[in-house]
Amino acid sequence: MEFIEQTTRGLQELFEQLGSGATVLTVNNRLAKRLNSDFNQYMESQGRQVWKTPDVLPLSAWLHIQIENLGDAGLHQTRFLSTHQEFRLWTDIIKPDAWQIYMMQPSAIARPVQQAWQLVKQWQIHWGKIAEFDSPETWALIRWGKQFEALCRKNAWLSQTLIIEHVTQAISKQQCKPNDHIIFAGFEDPHLLHKNLVQSLTEQQCHLSYFRHESINHKQSLRVCNDFEDELQQAANWTRQLVLKDATKKIAVVIPSLNEHRSKVEQCFRKTLHPERITPPPYSGAQLYNLSLGIPLAQYPLVQNALTCLALLAEPIPLQTLSTVLLAPSLSAGLPQSNIDLLLRKHGRKQWTLKALIHFLKQTLPQDTSGSSNSLQQKLDRLHQLKQQAKSSNTPDEYGQLFLETWKTMGWPGSRSLDSHEYQQSERLLKLLAEFRQLHLVKHQLSFSEACSILGQMCNETIFQEQSDDAPVLVSGLLEAAEQQFDYLWLSGLDDETLPVRSAPNPFIPVALQKQFNLPHCTAEREYAFSEKLFRDFIQHARHIVFSYPSRDADRELRASPFLDIPDLPVIHERSSDEASQAQAIIQLEYYSDAQMPPLARHQLVKGGTAVLSHQAVCPFQAAASFRLHASEPDQAVDGASPLDKGSQVHQVLELIWQQLKTSHNLLKLDDTVLRTTVQNAIDKVMSYYQHKRPDLYQDNFLSLEKQRLLKLILNWLEIDKQRLQAFTVVEIEEDKTLEIGDLVFKTRIDRIDELANGQRILLDYKTGQSATSNSWLNEQMTEPQLPLYSLTEPTELAALALAKVNERQCGFSGLATSDDILPGVKPPPDETDWSTLKQLWNERLTQLAESYRNGDAYIEPDNCKYCSYASLCRKDSLRETTT
Repeated sequence: MEFIEQTTRGLQELFEQLGSGATVLTVNNRLAKRLNSDFNQYMESQGRQVWKTPDVLPLSAWLHIQIENLGDAGLHQTRFLSTHQEFRLWTDIIKPDAWQIYMMQPSAIARPVQQAWQLVKQWQIHWGKIAEFDSPETWALIRWGKQFEALCRKNAWLSQTLIIEHVTQAISKQQCKPNDHIIFAGFEDPHLLHKNLVQSLTEQQCHLSYFRHESINHKQSLRVCNDFEDELQQAANWTRQLVLKDATKKIAVVIPSLNEHRSKVEQCFRKTLHPERITPPPYSGAQLYNLSLGIPLAQYPLVQNALTCLALLAEPIPLQTLSTVLLAPSLSAGLPQSNIDLLLRKHGRKQWTLKALIHFLKQTLPQDTSGSSNSLQQKLDRLHQLKQQAKSSNTPDEYGQLFLETWKTMGWPGSRSLDSHEYQQSERLLKLLAEFRQLHLVKHQLSFSEACSILGQMCNETIFQEQSDDAPVLVSGLLEAAEQQFDYLWLSGLDDETLPVRSAPNPFIPVALQKQFNLPHCTAEREYAFSEKLFRDFIQHARHIVFSYPSRDADRELRASPFLDIPDLPVIHERSSDEASQAQAIIQLEYYSDAQMPPLARHQLVKGGTAVLSHQAVCPFQAAASFRLHASEPDQAVDGASPLDKGSQVHQVLELIWQQLKTSHNLLKLDDTVLRTTVQNAIDKVMSYYQHKRPDLYQDNFLSLEKQRLLKLILNWLEIDKQRLQAFTVVEIEEDKTLEIGDLVFKTRIDRIDELANGQRILLDYKTGQSATSNSWLNEQMTEPQLPLYSLTEPTELAALALAKVNERQCGFSGLATSDDILPGVKPPPDETDWSTLKQLWNERLTQLAESYRNGDAYIEPDNCKYCSYASLCRKDSLRETTT
């Protein structure tokens, strides 16, 4: 603060004054924490074992203490608004105009308007000055600002912005007595309300000074990096070398774009400083670095699960919400959660009501009064009661109690012991919920959806930084590291587009007025001067400092910041890749090849049928994962009937029809009306089962549409059967068979076997999908092995093998036949290949596949991954990175 004449130079002088009873007021919590830590270390170095806690605190905390003292003395009758209360008030004021004028969400406009009002008050700009500039934005700001101030006066509310003004007036009136010796620290850009406070303290004979670190810079260097990633890795490697050399030194890496690239920064420093931690946080044990920037509270899984719980009280409930609740460790329901999740997914319903869910689970799960299924149903019954309560709730306080009851019912935050990180997250959410309940001061009535939305928004707006022990390395943004002293400092991102900082004037205050009052961020000149001062302070407060900037951003070339025009500054060119490899090499990893599984016993029955051979042909890992590890992708609920159900319906209807017709002669002699009636009767019988299975889906209108779809599809297919030139008899329908090949036994089901008049047989396999084809029968990779495998064990002479494609786009046959007149569109094998040759070829290929599976081959075929769901299990992307 330029208007404070006295200066406290260096930590030694600051600590001596603190020991004499001085109060230090800092610009933020981080600086206060750092000075407290430095003071404690200083006292320890002096051999002290006990000392008085220093009076070091942020200015905002000090102001609240003064307000509380005034209230205790009966001199303060107003109630100050919390940050969330104030923002809600601004949102409600702007809401009537937000959509009509700006076509934007009220909350999106409220933030810049609130900031504009704060600037007006902090820099003592009168509304008359703003009214001189005739624009829609200025008049909107004036109208909204006056409404806000009128509401505050009417209800005796005090904005956080004006607490400093309130305390300043109280000091001038001698209503409160602050410490006689106050030291300010970190206020590089003070506003007029700060100046008024200083003037009031000076008038009361307070001894004021401004703390500045002593200049300790010894060594400087510059690194020009390839791009941001290279710069980040070089900085991480540099900190690793310093920590390995001496972990007692204070090391900092300043990254101006930390807010934008936080996850990338976290990943890089974790990989370099803690290569043993290959999993995401939280971790146990000490950490070598701290990130000064937290993340929104809503991004923590523990908090996400708590917010998801609340969706159970709304209807309809998406299946994804139920899955999240059932699978979340922090919502332990005392039940086989994954099994119930799979059960719901298999059922196929995308949305549920609590009533329908309770009924379904009672009908499906075993009823055990002491078991987990009963525990879940008790929770759902309690939730149903809370849902009724939600309909009668309307205040934030009532909703807050409802939310607490919901979390308690669902077991949040879980039955297991929370680690330190999770405990802090849960406590912060509970504290935030208490703040939500206090919204009744400014917002008296809410709907349930509004209450959930506001709480979720509060969690998104709350940047949460977990408390942790001091670490040797601080990774921070530009402002967070200001006014701190370091042994080693890496100042990154020093290209001319990052520093000086770009101007960003507030859109609701005229730019000319912002220039007149020299408001923050108003002009490029002001930002240049501020950035230059900040840069010079960094130089003075580090013993060793490294500057760096990326020379490129994608295809754009970047230039150095003008602040780097330092005479005789040495430039270091260094690559980051080699040191990154060394960082990864500090731990020894054990490698295990998982491309081979234990072999199966000979003549063993294989579960999965001929699909095992199909998967083995495409990718051996797919077959091993699916049929030996029993890994499967959870069923995905779909709108309407699932493809699996649709396919089963076609199979079942055709089975009933041919059980009745039996021969092609009986099919041909039926007139269209009788045939239509026969098909309709079969459809009615099949669909009655599905109506019972999914009454929520197969209601009257949808059931009627599905019956019409099936009727059209089956009649179209029967027309294909009518076109066959040779009479046939259906001798087997949906018959289970046991087949052996390659010393393995397979169970399979043949959809249909027709017999011709000459005794030859035709094997048919219904396919209701679009992609089924018999082309692979003549290729090296046999993806449809069922009919070729069955043909090897069929004693009767075959006339044809064919896939019967029954779908809306195409009805017809795809396969091989002994002659052109067996099945419409099915021709003999090319090159006049006879059946015996084909069977020998199929026997060799299928035996090879069966033996490969029996031997335990489970290697990955990376070229066949288009329709594979095992990418996360086989880690093919990691394999490709390793090989390249």
